[in-house]
Amino acid sequence: MSNKQAQEPIRISVSDAKERYEKGNVSILDVIDTDAYNQFSYQIKFAVRTNPEDIPDEFSRLPRNRAVLAY
Repeated sequence: MSNKQAQEPIRISVSDAKERYEKGNVSILDVIDTDAYNQFSYQIKFAVRTNPEDIPDEFSRLPRNRAVLAY
């Protein structure tokens, strides 16, 4: 697989996500559109909030050596 090809997303359980988060070896994307952003203020600590349309750009700024959890 070339570096430019995207990998298919893998769904994991909440407990697995929590474990990975607590170990600190993931990047977290809070994927939320503008309307929802204005309605909800909750965000996981250290998550990067991004609009769904901006995901490709946001991925280019994330560390390559970490898994990405998106919610």
